Amino acid sequence: NSATPNNVSRAGVFVGFENNITISCNSISEVASSVSTEDVFGISLGTNSISTTSLAGNEVSNATITKNKIGTIIQTASASSCGIYVAPTTIGNNMIANNMISGVSANSTSGELNAGLLVGGGTGSTTSVYYNTIAMLGSSIAPDKTFAIAIGGNNPVVDVRNNICVNTQGNG
Repeated sequence: NSATPNNVSRAGVFVGFENNITISCNSISEVASSVSTEDVFGISLGTNSISTTSLAGNEVSNATITKNKIGTIIQTASASSCGIYVAPTTIGNNMIANNMISGVSANSTSGELNAGLLVGGGTGSTTSVYYNTIAMLGSSIAPDKTFAIAIGGNNPVVDVRNNICVNTQGNG
């Protein structure tokens, strides 16, 4: 949670090729980058790169992501920014619940995006998204896409219930 120049510049928590991982009760903030080749994340399950044209990553299955507080995840160059990202997986069940996400912003251009929560579902897996609070507030620096929750991938199975989502950022 240190401010620039002592901050983390890419991701608060990054995991790949994990099974049965739990990420819980963390405070992640002040993740910031101005490098146009790096997307930034609060928590990333399976990738360090996202775009609107393809979702891919290193499978993380049966993950439990709960009770995290994520704020100030910002990309000032032309790349993506995301509070929590779940890469597509073909097995298992991932649970994203009771998280608070705010302050996610990006200067995304075509093919990039700014999302509080991005779920890239895959055939053969289920992602449950329950009781999260996502606030995409203020003026966005993003001239392109801004989402509180974005779901993509091939034939995703995603169960979304009882979330509070606010998005006042302008988007393309």
